[in-house]
Amino acid sequence: MDDVSEKSRFESVARSIETEMTVNAELIELIAAGDYLLQLVDPGMRRQFEEILRDASGVEDVKKVIGLIKLQIGQQAAKKLFGL
Repeated sequence: MDDVSEKSRFESVARSIETEMTVNAELIELIAAGDYLLQLVDPGMRRQFEEILRDASGVEDVKKVIGLIKLQIGQQAAKKLFGL
C-alpha cells in the first residue's frame, strides 16, 4: 500500500511540475513575441509598452499587452498611409 501512495504522490507532483513548466514556457514565448513586436513601435511610444510588458503578471496580461502593441503598430501604419 505504501508503494501505491508513493507512486500516486510522485505522479501528482510530476503533473504539477509539468503544468507549471507549460505555463512558464507559454509566458516566455509570449514575452519574446512582445519584445519582437516592440521593435515595430515608434521609439517615442516604446518605453510605455516596455514598462507594461515588464509589469505583466501572467499569460493573460501579456496577451493583453501584445494586443495593445498590435493596435499601436496598426495605428502607426494608418497614420503613415494617410499622412496624418
